[in-house]
Amino acid sequence: MQKTIIFDLDGTLIDSADGIVEAFNYAMTQNGLQRQPAAEIVKLIGYPLDYMFGKYTNSNPKLLKSYFRARAVQTVVKSTNPLDGATETVASLFESGYKLGIATTKIRSHIDGILNKLGWEKYFCQVIGGDEVTNIKPDPEQFSSLMALMKADPENTVIVGDTINDILPAKRLSVRSVAVKSPYGDSKEVMNLNPDFFIEEISHLPRTINKMFENEN
Repeated sequence: MQKTIIFDLDGTLIDSADGIVEAFNYAMTQNGLQRQPAAEIVKLIGYPLDYMFGKYTNSNPKLLKSYFRARAVQTVVKSTNPLDGATETVASLFESGYKLGIATTKIRSHIDGILNKLGWEKYFCQVIGGDEVTNIKPDPEQFSSLMALMKADPENTVIVGDTINDILPAKRLSVRSVAVKSPYGDSKEVMNLNPDFFIEEISHLPRTINKMFENEN
């Protein structure tokens, strides 16, 4: 049976924090609100924009998101870099025969731009962005929709991410999960959800995945 791995992007495989922070504070100032420290914003990366802005204001969420997206077109893809070991990890899993997908709150145009920039298009057979579903993470819709596209069954699927927005839907879908230590903040919330495995860095993933499936081949 084909084994499937679904990845989050930010904090799991990539770092696009500088571009997100710039777009976030652009939206805040354009709406007459105070800029926020980068160190605080990065702790929210991986969460929906409504949640991120809601930490600071309840005013004009649609307007804030429109300003963010207008600026993010210029900043997010440009600022993106792979986390240490991410390219090697993705390539190794692909070459080992795993089917790879991406579920992220990023919009599809940013996903495509990032995959093109990093030369990762060949590794991922399906991706799904936050603008392609009605309910984004931590709702399980993104993952269930992606699994349907990939013809993946729960028993042979693993979800990999750095926040509760990845581990919580994995639990709801009865899919195994691997939590990666986030470069953006405390992993305590993630650990409280009891993922199947917790790894300190993404380069440990191939060994962990092989261990998960070693008795099932």
